[in-house]
Amino acid sequence: PAGSAGILGQITQRPDGAPAPGPASDSDPATQYDQAFTALRTGDYASAESRFESFLAAHPTHGLAANAKYWLGESYYARKDYEKAARTFAEAYQQYPKSPKTPDNLLKLAMSLAGMGNKKDACVAFAQLHHEYPDGTGPVLARAAQEMKKLGCP
Repeated sequence: PAGSAGILGQITQRPDGAPAPGPASDSDPATQYDQAFTALRTGDYASAESRFESFLAAHPTHGLAANAKYWLGESYYARKDYEKAARTFAEAYQQYPKSPKTPDNLLKLAMSLAGMGNKKDACVAFAQLHHEYPDGTGPVLARAAQEMKKLGCP
């Protein structure tokens, strides 16, 4: 009604007094990534896959792209779609060779190949992991050693 006071909007402030940024939009890459990751964590793999694929199509060089590609592969692996998982982990390994996720991609590539029944190539991927990262990524190397033993890799 005319003459009554109302609130048109609010401006939030950070502790230093500067205006705080507004809410992230759905087009914000970090928001898109977070939505995809949330879907993955809750087991909504179809939504996670769609969201990670959209993120990667729109932001292939973003700082979160390597992680998005890895988690896309994880969603396929979780659903036992080992062929898509292997392809995704191999692509991530090639597209993002300097990523902290590179050892994880090699591990999951090998495990996906094993899941497909391709023991020979799985053992090669495990060996490549040990060759490229002999001193680092302790949990990844420990899991690789466990999987190699299970497969009977040389």
